[in-house]
Amino acid sequence: MSGKRVVFTALILGLALGSSAAAQPQISMVGTWSGEAPGQGGMVHGADQYMPDGTYVSVMQLPNGSVERIWGSYVARQTSARQIQLSLRMRGLLPREICAQAPGFPIRCSPNRAPEATTLEVNFVSSSSVQVNGVTMTRDRGSPLLAMQPPQRLVLAARAPVAPQMRQPVMPAMHPYTTPTGPGSVQGMRADDQAQQYRICAVNGGQVIQLQGGGVRCVQ
Repeated sequence: MSGKRVVFTALILGLALGSSAAAQPQISMVGTWSGEAPGQGGMVHGADQYMPDGTYVSVMQLPNGSVERIWGSYVARQTSARQIQLSLRMRGLLPREICAQAPGFPIRCSPNRAPEATTLEVNFVSSSSVQVNGVTMTRDRGSPLLAMQPPQRLVLAARAPVAPQMRQPVMPAMHPYTTPTGPGSVQGMRADDQAQQYRICAVNGGQVIQLQGGGVRCVQ
């Protein structure tokens, strides 16, 4: 009787496991996926390839035409009937350096950096379409992006530095002060009038010059 009970229990467990497996179909990241998303200045095109041996290659082309290639290993864990948790570990990337060169100036470079480890939630819309961070990727037999090999160093053209525009100093307006020397004036100026002219010129930061005929002119 006990032997029959063991067999019956195993049968029940087998049916339960079988129904659970049927309720959660297996989904897989293996294959090539491609998509595009809006970027600065245009569309960014991307293609990812996941191999059965747990390695991956990801290629991205920016609107300016430059290409970035990342490769490494991945682990895919199915968390629900339509979702996979994808853990990526980068092993290498190209280009290794991003450089800028302005006319008449030396090239300036900095290392190209990317996260060494990334975890993504992949939602399967269908067996051939997924969404990752709001971007839709579709299964593809092959993408030309995967054949692109970026250089070790990417050199971008930069504009030459422009010297800051300095505001020209505003010159004060000329305010000449001249003693009367025309008709009706006193030839040679009185002493108090001459002193007044010097005071006025001193306040305005000017220079007193003597004119022919006894007149005085203050020039700033």
